[in-house]
Amino acid sequence: MEGQVERYKGRRYETKRRGNRSKKESLVSDVTQTRLVRTKRFTVQSMSPNEAAHQMELLGHQFFLFTNADSGELNVVYLRKDNNYGLIQPVLE
Repeated sequence: MEGQVERYKGRRYETKRRGNRSKKESLVSDVTQTRLVRTKRFTVQSMSPNEAAHQMELLGHQFFLFTNADSGELNVVYLRKDNNYGLIQPVLE
């Protein structure tokens, strides 16, 4: 009887290990199937972050790339999940 219990536990353990492996493999395959389907070129305008947020609203986009008029650097304004706005200011190293 104890031998049967040990074999059963071993089978359960192996099944769990195989199941996890297939999940990991499917995640990897999802990542490798992601592909870039469109490239868009546009002129980046100089404006304040508030103006950029307004332009983003007018266009109905989730984010907007612009040149910050104060700093002269590229920034991104984006719509947050809480319906507020965020500002990304990249730092080049």
